Amino acid sequence: MKNKQIVCSLLSMQINCLEPSIASRHLDDAYSRVFAMATVHEQLYLSESLAEIDFAEYIRKLSGKLFSACCVQKHRIHLDLSIKPTVITLDQAIPCGPILNELVSNSLKHALRDGREGTLRISLRTDGNRVEIEVADNGIGLPRDFRLGDGSSLGLKVVQILIRQLRADLVISHEGGTAFRFGWNLLSESG
Repeated sequence: MKNKQIVCSLLSMQINCLEPSIASRHLDDAYSRVFAMATVHEQLYLSESLAEIDFAEYIRKLSGKLFSACCVQKHRIHLDLSIKPTVITLDQAIPCGPILNELVSNSLKHALRDGREGTLRISLRTDGNRVEIEVADNGIGLPRDFRLGDGSSLGLKVVQILIRQLRADLVISHEGGTAFRFGWNLLSESG
């Protein structure tokens, strides 16, 4: 965990030394991805078991850190968390963390940008053996012809790869903003 914290600190210092540019945005994205993984491991070390974590607490911490890192004005963008304590395995948390990081970051950077007011909603629910996570916003939405595999967004390519790794299904909705909902079975082998 210390190595990831050191990497996060180094990336953060480098980002602060750069003028805003494409390169600094890429470094910022890299920082966010490393931070998401470091937070998974931090939650793991704080849990009673080294094999599973309370993912609701992870969502709370990560979303708070992302709102802070993106300098979100709380009067402009409201965070609506609908999450209940849900324990998932490390094998499931490792892909879930970066997926959540990408989806929340994309909402903050793209859907709710340029002073736009709105709500970012994150829900985590279980139904028996099934876990479902949804990240939704009421922002500008995706183009009607949007397909996850198209385009050059590294973040969405990461989401697609990790969804497969998790053996989850993914549904994307374009109504009233954008919603990404993915779910999987808790007892399935995910790795």
